Amino acid sequence: MNNEDLLFYKKIQNIKDSVFKNGQIHLLKFLDSTKQEIVKSIVNKDVYIYFFGGYLNSDYKRCIISNFEMESLDFKINCYKIIYNKKYLTLNHRNILGTIMSLGISRDVLGDILNFDNEYYIFIANEICPYILENFKTINNHSISLEIINDINFNKIDEYEKKLYFLASLRLDVVISSLCNLSRNKSFEMITLDNVKVNHILIKNPSHILKENDILSIKGYGRMKVLSILNPTKSGKIKVELGKLI
Repeated sequence: MNNEDLLFYKKIQNIKDSVFKNGQIHLLKFLDSTKQEIVKSIVNKDVYIYFFGGYLNSDYKRCIISNFEMESLDFKINCYKIIYNKKYLTLNHRNILGTIMSLGISRDVLGDILNFDNEYYIFIANEICPYILENFKTINNHSISLEIINDINFNKIDEYEKKLYFLASLRLDVVISSLCNLSRNKSFEMITLDNVKVNHILIKNPSHILKENDILSIKGYGRMKVLSILNPTKSGKIKVELGKLI
Protein backbone atom coordinates (compact mmCIF):
# COMPACT_ATOMS: atom_id res chain seq x y z
CA MET A 1 0.00 0.00 0.00
CA ASN A 2 1.53 3.36 -1.04
CA ASN A 3 1.43 6.52 1.08
CA GLU A 4 -1.69 7.88 -0.67
CA ASP A 5 -3.63 4.67 -0.08
CA LEU A 6 -2.40 4.48 3.52
CA LEU A 7 -3.66 8.01 4.23
CA PHE A 8 -6.99 7.12 2.62
CA TYR A 9 -7.18 3.94 4.73
CA LYS A 10 -6.76 5.97 7.93
CA LYS A 11 -9.31 8.55 6.76
CA ILE A 12 -11.96 5.88 6.12
CA GLN A 13 -11.24 4.23 9.46
CA ASN A 14 -11.91 7.55 11.21
CA ILE A 15 -15.08 8.15 9.19
CA LYS A 16 -16.38 4.66 9.98
CA ASP A 17 -15.75 5.13 13.70
CA SER A 18 -17.49 8.51 13.67
CA VAL A 19 -20.51 7.19 11.75
CA PHE A 20 -20.85 4.24 14.14
CA LYS A 21 -20.56 6.31 17.32
CA ASN A 22 -22.52 9.41 16.32
CA GLY A 23 -25.19 8.03 13.99
CA GLN A 24 -24.01 10.08 11.03
CA ILE A 25 -24.44 9.57 7.30
CA HIS A 26 -21.25 10.28 5.34
CA LEU A 27 -21.04 10.71 1.55
CA LEU A 28 -17.58 10.20 0.03
CA LYS A 29 -16.36 11.72 -3.22
CA PHE A 30 -15.75 9.55 -6.30
CA LEU A 31 -13.52 6.54 -5.66
CA ASP A 32 -11.56 4.42 -8.11
CA SER A 33 -11.72 0.64 -7.73
CA THR A 34 -8.66 0.52 -5.44
CA LYS A 35 -10.23 2.94 -2.97
CA GLN A 36 -13.57 1.13 -3.22
CA GLU A 37 -11.82 -2.06 -2.13
CA ILE A 38 -10.13 -0.23 0.75
CA VAL A 39 -13.54 0.98 1.98
CA LYS A 40 -14.94 -2.55 1.76
CA SER A 41 -11.96 -3.94 3.69
CA ILE A 42 -12.43 -1.49 6.57
CA VAL A 43 -16.19 -1.24 6.89
CA ASN A 44 -17.77 -4.23 8.60
CA LYS A 45 -21.16 -5.16 10.04
CA ASP A 46 -21.06 -2.12 12.34
CA VAL A 47 -22.14 0.19 9.50
CA TYR A 48 -23.74 0.02 6.05
CA ILE A 49 -22.08 1.04 2.77
CA TYR A 50 -23.64 1.85 -0.60
CA PHE A 51 -21.82 2.54 -3.90
CA PHE A 52 -23.07 4.24 -7.06
CA GLY A 53 -21.43 6.18 -9.89
CA GLY A 54 -24.44 7.54 -11.76
CA TYR A 55 -25.17 4.46 -13.87
CA LEU A 56 -24.86 0.69 -13.71
CA ASN A 57 -21.31 -0.73 -13.88
CA SER A 58 -19.53 2.63 -13.61
CA ASP A 59 -15.81 2.56 -12.79
CA TYR A 60 -15.74 5.53 -10.43
CA LYS A 61 -18.33 5.50 -7.63
CA ARG A 62 -19.40 7.61 -4.67
CA CYS A 63 -20.00 5.86 -1.38
CA ILE A 64 -22.51 6.44 1.41
CA ILE A 65 -21.54 5.16 4.87
CA SER A 66 -24.40 4.96 7.37
CA ASN A 67 -25.02 3.34 10.75
CA PHE A 68 -28.48 2.22 9.66
CA GLU A 69 -29.97 0.56 6.59
CA MET A 70 -31.17 3.15 4.08
CA GLU A 71 -34.09 2.81 1.67
CA SER A 72 -33.70 6.15 -0.12
CA LEU A 73 -30.24 7.03 -1.43
CA ASP A 74 -29.02 10.30 -2.92
CA PHE A 75 -25.43 10.15 -4.16
CA LYS A 76 -25.59 13.76 -5.40
CA ILE A 77 -24.32 13.04 -8.92
CA ASN A 78 -25.24 14.94 -12.08
CA CYS A 79 -24.74 13.62 -15.61
CA TYR A 80 -23.98 16.02 -18.46
CA LYS A 81 -23.77 15.46 -22.19
CA ILE A 82 -21.04 17.44 -23.94
CA ILE A 83 -22.47 19.47 -26.83
CA TYR A 84 -19.92 20.45 -29.48
CA ASN A 85 -19.36 20.89 -33.20
CA LYS A 86 -18.14 17.51 -34.47
CA LYS A 87 -16.94 19.07 -37.69
CA TYR A 88 -14.17 20.98 -35.91
CA LEU A 89 -13.52 19.11 -32.67
CA THR A 90 -12.71 15.49 -31.96
CA LEU A 91 -13.30 14.47 -28.36
CA ASN A 92 -11.59 11.72 -26.42
CA HIS A 93 -11.22 10.78 -22.77
CA ARG A 94 -7.83 12.44 -22.51
CA ASN A 95 -8.67 15.91 -23.81
CA ILE A 96 -11.92 16.05 -21.81
CA LEU A 97 -10.27 15.05 -18.54
CA GLY A 98 -7.20 17.21 -19.18
CA THR A 99 -9.30 20.29 -19.83
CA ILE A 100 -11.45 19.82 -16.73
CA MET A 101 -8.41 19.15 -14.52
CA SER A 102 -6.78 22.33 -15.84
CA LEU A 103 -9.56 24.24 -14.08
CA GLY A 104 -7.82 23.40 -10.82
CA ILE A 105 -10.26 20.84 -9.43
CA SER A 106 -9.40 17.45 -7.94
CA ARG A 107 -10.06 14.15 -9.74
CA ASP A 108 -12.32 12.87 -6.97
CA VAL A 109 -15.19 15.23 -7.83
CA LEU A 110 -15.42 13.65 -11.30
CA GLY A 111 -16.87 10.25 -12.05
CA ASP A 112 -16.67 8.42 -15.35
CA ILE A 113 -16.19 10.09 -18.71
CA LEU A 114 -18.36 7.87 -20.86
CA ASN A 115 -18.38 7.42 -24.64
CA PHE A 116 -21.84 6.08 -25.40
CA ASP A 117 -23.46 5.88 -28.83
CA ASN A 118 -20.86 8.30 -30.28
CA GLU A 119 -21.59 10.93 -27.64
CA TYR A 120 -19.58 11.89 -24.56
CA TYR A 121 -21.05 12.17 -21.07
CA ILE A 122 -19.44 13.20 -17.79
CA PHE A 123 -20.57 12.43 -14.24
CA ILE A 124 -19.92 15.18 -11.72
CA ALA A 125 -20.40 15.59 -7.97
CA ASN A 126 -23.22 18.07 -7.36
CA GLU A 127 -21.09 20.30 -5.16
CA ILE A 128 -18.71 21.19 -7.99
CA CYS A 129 -21.31 21.49 -10.80
CA PRO A 130 -21.80 25.30 -10.61
CA TYR A 131 -18.05 25.87 -10.93
CA ILE A 132 -17.68 23.48 -13.87
CA LEU A 133 -20.72 24.91 -15.66
CA GLU A 134 -19.25 28.39 -15.29
CA ASN A 135 -15.71 27.54 -16.39
CA PHE A 136 -15.77 24.44 -18.62
CA LYS A 137 -16.69 26.06 -21.94
CA THR A 138 -13.90 25.15 -24.38
CA ILE A 139 -11.79 22.14 -25.34
CA ASN A 140 -8.74 22.70 -27.55
CA ASN A 141 -9.97 26.29 -28.15
CA HIS A 142 -13.34 25.11 -29.50
CA SER A 143 -16.59 26.01 -27.76
CA ILE A 144 -18.56 23.35 -25.92
CA SER A 145 -21.60 23.37 -23.64
CA LEU A 146 -23.08 20.93 -21.13
CA GLU A 147 -26.62 19.57 -21.23
CA ILE A 148 -27.92 17.92 -18.09
CA ILE A 149 -29.22 14.36 -18.62
CA ASN A 150 -31.85 12.92 -16.34
CA ASP A 151 -33.02 9.72 -17.98
CA ILE A 152 -30.72 7.64 -20.20
CA ASN A 153 -30.19 3.90 -19.80
CA PHE A 154 -26.45 3.60 -20.35
CA ASN A 155 -25.21 0.19 -21.42
CA LYS A 156 -21.51 0.83 -21.17
CA ILE A 157 -19.40 -0.27 -24.12
CA ASP A 158 -15.80 0.96 -24.14
CA GLU A 159 -14.34 1.50 -27.61
CA TYR A 160 -10.66 0.83 -28.26
CA GLU A 161 -8.37 1.70 -31.14
CA LYS A 162 -6.87 -1.70 -31.90
CA LYS A 163 -3.32 -2.51 -33.00
CA LEU A 164 -1.38 -5.75 -33.34
CA TYR A 165 2.03 -6.03 -31.61
CA PHE A 166 4.75 -8.70 -31.68
CA LEU A 167 6.33 -8.76 -28.22
CA ALA A 168 9.21 -10.61 -26.62
CA SER A 169 7.11 -11.11 -23.47
CA LEU A 170 4.02 -9.91 -21.63
CA ARG A 171 6.03 -8.14 -18.94
CA LEU A 172 4.48 -4.83 -17.97
CA ASP A 173 7.53 -2.77 -18.97
CA VAL A 174 7.72 -4.50 -22.37
CA VAL A 175 4.05 -3.83 -23.13
CA ILE A 176 4.21 -0.19 -22.02
CA SER A 177 7.35 0.34 -24.08
CA SER A 178 5.53 -0.84 -27.22
CA LEU A 179 2.19 0.84 -26.47
CA CYS A 180 3.67 4.24 -25.68
CA ASN A 181 6.68 4.05 -28.01
CA LEU A 182 9.11 4.42 -25.10
CA SER A 183 12.47 2.90 -24.29
CA ARG A 184 12.53 0.02 -21.83
CA ASN A 185 14.38 2.25 -19.35
CA LYS A 186 11.69 4.93 -19.60
CA SER A 187 8.83 2.45 -19.20
CA PHE A 188 10.67 0.90 -16.23
CA GLU A 189 10.97 4.36 -14.68
CA MET A 190 7.28 5.16 -15.19
CA ILE A 191 6.27 1.97 -13.37
CA THR A 192 8.60 2.49 -10.41
CA LEU A 193 7.46 6.13 -10.06
CA ASP A 194 3.84 5.04 -9.48
CA ASN A 195 2.54 6.14 -12.90
CA VAL A 196 0.98 2.82 -13.93
CA LYS A 197 -2.09 0.92 -12.71
CA VAL A 198 -3.32 -2.49 -13.84
CA ASN A 199 -7.03 -3.10 -13.37
CA HIS A 200 -7.09 0.15 -11.34
CA ILE A 201 -4.46 -1.14 -8.88
CA LEU A 202 -1.04 0.50 -8.65
CA ILE A 203 1.68 -1.87 -9.88
CA LYS A 204 5.32 -1.11 -9.10
CA ASN A 205 6.82 -4.34 -10.46
CA PRO A 206 8.08 -3.92 -14.06
CA SER A 207 8.17 -7.72 -14.51
CA HIS A 208 4.46 -8.10 -13.70
CA ILE A 209 2.95 -10.40 -16.36
CA LEU A 210 -0.17 -9.11 -18.09
CA LYS A 211 -3.15 -11.26 -19.01
CA GLU A 212 -5.92 -11.01 -21.58
CA ASN A 213 -8.49 -8.31 -20.71
CA ASP A 214 -6.15 -6.53 -18.28
CA ILE A 215 -6.73 -2.77 -18.26
CA LEU A 216 -3.74 -0.44 -18.01
CA SER A 217 -3.97 3.16 -16.84
CA ILE A 218 -0.78 5.01 -17.76
CA LYS A 219 -0.30 8.56 -16.52
CA GLY A 220 -0.07 10.92 -19.48
CA TYR A 221 -1.08 8.24 -22.00
CA GLY A 222 -4.62 7.26 -21.01
CA ARG A 223 -6.22 3.85 -20.67
CA MET A 224 -5.14 0.75 -22.58
CA LYS A 225 -6.36 -2.85 -22.67
CA VAL A 226 -4.92 -6.25 -23.56
CA LEU A 227 -7.64 -7.26 -26.02
CA SER A 228 -6.36 -10.67 -27.05
CA ILE A 229 -3.25 -12.85 -26.87
CA LEU A 230 -2.76 -14.89 -30.04
CA ASN A 231 -0.54 -17.80 -31.01
CA PRO A 232 3.22 -17.08 -30.94
CA THR A 233 5.12 -16.64 -34.18
CA LYS A 234 7.71 -19.13 -35.44
CA SER A 235 10.42 -16.83 -34.09
CA GLY A 236 8.92 -17.02 -30.60
CA LYS A 237 7.36 -13.55 -30.53
CA ILE A 238 4.01 -13.21 -28.75
CA LYS A 239 1.29 -11.83 -30.99
CA VAL A 240 -0.86 -9.46 -28.91
CA GLU A 241 -3.77 -7.22 -29.85
CA LEU A 242 -3.65 -4.11 -27.67
CA GLY A 243 -6.16 -1.29 -27.60
CA LYS A 244 -6.20 2.36 -26.57
CA LEU A 245 -9.44 3.77 -25.18
CA ILE A 246 -10.97 6.17 -27.71
